[in-house]
Amino acid sequence: MNIQFIKYEEGMMYCDGTLTVMIDGNTWKFGSKSSCDFPRFWSSGGYYDTDTGEVTTLPWIIKYNIDDVYSALTDIVDDPHQAVLECLNLMNKHVDYGCCGECL
Repeated sequence: MNIQFIKYEEGMMYCDGTLTVMIDGNTWKFGSKSSCDFPRFWSSGGYYDTDTGEVTTLPWIIKYNIDDVYSALTDIVDDPHQAVLECLNLMNKHVDYGCCGECL
């Protein structure tokens, strides 16, 4: 399985964007928009400290719709879990971290 990062486009909120990757030569989109092939699975790993107002940015994490993503990916890859992990690694390499994980 070969997965390559194409782009990340911000949505209304930074975390709610669209991730475009190429998997084995085919382009796929993950996100919340109707034009996406798969649902969004990521969230910011960061946090907001309500006592101090401090925002900490941390790597992206798997949080949403993961079973739906795995089910959809079974038609195009042998190991959906590994595919999602690779997509997450590409996000952490190419996409600035979200701020706090609280917006959605």
